[in-house]
Amino acid sequence: MINVLRHGDRRCIPWKNGGGTTAEVASAPADATLTDFTWRISIADVRHDGPFSEFTGADRIIVVIDGTALALSVDGIEHILKPMRPFAFSGDSVTTAHLVEGPTRDLNIMTRRTSATAALMVHVVDPRTNVDVTVNGDEEIVVLAASGFLTITDLDVQHDALRTNHPRLSAAEPVPTFLASLDAARRNGPAFLRLSGNGVALVIRFRDNMSPPRR
Repeated sequence: MINVLRHGDRRCIPWKNGGGTTAEVASAPADATLTDFTWRISIADVRHDGPFSEFTGADRIIVVIDGTALALSVDGIEHILKPMRPFAFSGDSVTTAHLVEGPTRDLNIMTRRTSATAALMVHVVDPRTNVDVTVNGDEEIVVLAASGFLTITDLDVQHDALRTNHPRLSAAEPVPTFLASLDAARRNGPAFLRLSGNGVALVIRFRDNMSPPRR
């Protein structure tokens, strides 16, 4: 079942280093803090230069979803982050952000290295281009509308009908989920989703490192 995560319902909490605030999109386990999460997704507005918080034992992915670019110095090496181009780095690294041409809005993904892994894909969706997303049984997925609007259709019932030739399942109609900009949706696998609409979809997959692969 799809769990909708509206942008207006998110809680804002201070950065670990106190340099700003971040809006939490989703985390595991439920109500996890900055010290005990397995994985976490958040959105932060970067309005000035400054250091990133250190998260020992965590892996991070960041992507600029609004703004021109962000310069990120990771252990003394500078990387220029362009919009919608994910960048992965270690939470153990000494990291500093520098604004290039004004403030940016960034999506941040963190996973506890010993507990989970994450993968992020960026999909452009328009009225002529739908995106089909298969979620394996050992995965949890979060889809975020980085811009525009999206419709998510859960085709898991039809997918099962095709495999089993079950007429009753075939008659079931999926209920679409509508996402405005910065809204998100969360779904456990197995699942078969179709993304439509007009915008940019960020598809984040999480896998528990302790679980054996299954489909």
